[in-house]
Amino acid sequence: MYLIDFSSCYRFNVKPGKYVAVPSTMDSCDKDPRVLKEFMIRFFTAGPLTNPFEIQDSTTVMTGKGPDMEVDGSVLQLGCTQCITGKFVTGRNAGGQISCRDTFASNPQFFITIDKPQSVKVEVMQPDQKNGFPIGIKLFETDRGSFQSDYNWFAQNYNNAVRDMSGNDGPFSYGSSVDCGYKLQPGTYVLLIHANGPEDQNDFALAIYSESPVQIESSSLDITAVGSLLKQHHTGIYNK
Repeated sequence: MYLIDFSSCYRFNVKPGKYVAVPSTMDSCDKDPRVLKEFMIRFFTAGPLTNPFEIQDSTTVMTGKGPDMEVDGSVLQLGCTQCITGKFVTGRNAGGQISCRDTFASNPQFFITIDKPQSVKVEVMQPDQKNGFPIGIKLFETDRGSFQSDYNWFAQNYNNAVRDMSGNDGPFSYGSSVDCGYKLQPGTYVLLIHANGPEDQNDFALAIYSESPVQIESSSLDITAVGSLLKQHHTGIYNK
């Protein structure tokens, strides 16, 4: 909402997490030079805010939907979050879809170990950009002894990908964030995320929300785990 006034005030009901406040004008300074002026933003809260700061131009912001997941008609807030950030890079780990035979197996992959039956939500985020590309999520149940990170293994097991709560084998869609929910049994899984083609390059953040702690290991040296296990907090991402 935009108001022509000296001040505007908005009220939000927010959950614990990290948020970005973006003050903006109706037009850019190229269209209306009058918007080039000083401003002040104030936050009124029932409790103290932790270290609010201005985001610099060099900071990459990725927004996610968070740990809420609909299960059997009710909303379940998953209490554990792990976040891993990385970047799709052509010639290294930007493998594209399964039709990209020579590169698909180079996509970022993660071992996930589940110790008890539980609901798990996987969300992949990318920075907003005009030329964004679709993001895909694939989850396979396997054991380390039989798993091979090559195209033949993925091609043979592609139709056996774990079904999400909607009965699908994983999303593949446009957006700044793509997510899906699973009901997983104890075992070892391989999570693979991919873009449309090997030419697609962008930063990404992978968030895995679970009811209880799960073990996650990256199988790629190009991915750096920057998040630790938190309770009802987000690391490296921001809520919409």
